[in-house]
Amino acid sequence: MGNPKTKDKGNLHLGNCALCAKRAKLSFEHIPPQCAFNNKPIYVQTHEHLVEESSYLFGKKMKSQRCFGKQTLCETCNNNTGGWYVKDFCSFIKQGMDILTNNQNPYYSSGSYKCKPQNVIKQILLMFLAADSHGIVRDFPGVSDYLLNKESSAFPDKVDI
Repeated sequence: MGNPKTKDKGNLHLGNCALCAKRAKLSFEHIPPQCAFNNKPIYVQTHEHLVEESSYLFGKKMKSQRCFGKQTLCETCNNNTGGWYVKDFCSFIKQGMDILTNNQNPYYSSGSYKCKPQNVIKQILLMFLAADSHGIVRDFPGVSDYLLNKESSAFPDKVDI
């Protein structure tokens, strides 16, 4: 369980993939994908920055040039799932942004989407899995199989989004 990482010679980040659980070089997973408005540098603050007054980090922030994300997926899983789900997820997000920005009513928004819901749901679940430092999401029965099979429509039991 979990996702222990180590730096190996050559500054490679090795660890257990959050999806397939294999020990491998981990690639940087953008959460959400870059095409979903995660394409600019951000400032990151952790619990230590915000709450731990005794920490030298308290009140400070870190700048991430790579946007928001983590090294949690092996290159194979990142490349495969990115190719399968990201395009449809980003299309869904961009349609939502268009609905919000073209809204004329300040109290509610409505619109319709043209999307592949299975791929959007898979990308959302994949982002939860990639952000989960403890491996809790991956350990739900059927999650990895569902995400690693682009044709699967068998949503895992006991998982709610």
